[in-house]
Amino acid sequence: MRHGVGALDLVGDTAGLVQREEGAAAGDLDEGRAGKNVAEPPRERELVGYAISVGRVAEQPAEPLSHVLIGALDEAALYVAKAGDPARARREVGAVLDALVRSLTV
Repeated sequence: MRHGVGALDLVGDTAGLVQREEGAAAGDLDEGRAGKNVAEPPRERELVGYAISVGRVAEQPAEPLSHVLIGALDEAALYVAKAGDPARARREVGAVLDALVRSLTV
């Protein structure tokens, strides 16, 4: 099952994301994140907590895992958006995200 490429679809407008990330890098990180089209915890914490509770993800604290996963998706989207060959970058990032998701499952 491929999870990584589909997760990139959740990111939305990658060009807008790059502009917001560059603005955030220039000073106010929270302001840059506020405009993102990516959901933030607690929704992810609830989803991750549910996956842990039903035994799909190994037992671990849901909140830090949620933040780590959101960070991975943010960086993956930024990498694809800035890539010289976005289609290739998307395939490569998708494979990496697939491996990451597989490593979390029980």
